[in-house]
Amino acid sequence: MLTEFDLRRRISDIRSSSATPFRKARQFLALGRTVRKQESRLVFLREQTPRERDRNGFVHLDRLARKMRSLYLDLRDEALRALARRR
Repeated sequence: MLTEFDLRRRISDIRSSSATPFRKARQFLALGRTVRKQESRLVFLREQTPRERDRNGFVHLDRLARKMRSLYLDLRDEALRALARRR
């Protein structure tokens, strides 16, 4: 599983690369697909966790899923910005 630190580092690497804007957008979107899969797994695990018995586990998984969603939206915005630079 990718951590937020790893994702932010990859975003920075893609931003600073000499690739074309179109290629950067594709890289951001590919990374976004990975993040969405992780988010889906976390949501599934959160739904399988009994809220009454393991409140801390449920809350932790919920927080992680929301953070992954936020990172996915950031990656989508980065891809849009890269394409806007193309014009």
